[in-house]
Amino acid sequence: MAKINHIIAEYKETLAGFTELRKADSLPIPVIKRFVRVFTDIDDSRCQGMTDYPLEEILLTVFLAVLANASTWADIEQFGHEKLSWLRTFCPFENGTPSYDTFRRVFSLLDPAQLEKATVGFLMENIAALRQSLP
Repeated sequence: MAKINHIIAEYKETLAGFTELRKADSLPIPVIKRFVRVFTDIDDSRCQGMTDYPLEEILLTVFLAVLANASTWADIEQFGHEKLSWLRTFCPFENGTPSYDTFRRVFSLLDPAQLEKATVGFLMENIAALRQSLP
């Protein structure tokens, strides 16, 4: 059984107040596209030109996978592979979705405070639209 990663656990805790959003693919497309734009505020310390996966694709996949109850990097990788055609609604995903190692490595480089600020800020600004999309 895979061990729950502490970074994912902290991210899930941040999103805990939004449990009604658990069905990721029921979220409205315009709202998710706005969410992708929020990621431009997060610093990407990777070497530019040496990456196969844009940061916004990685962050979008993780965010939606966590909303869909993913608990490990492998869960997130599986979510990305299963939902790839749907994810392409929001970003190109020219190289498909990353491996669990890539998700883990990229998240180890991110500033958690920036990630939390962007995510919580977005959710607070868009919670009404998100709730309207739910059955």
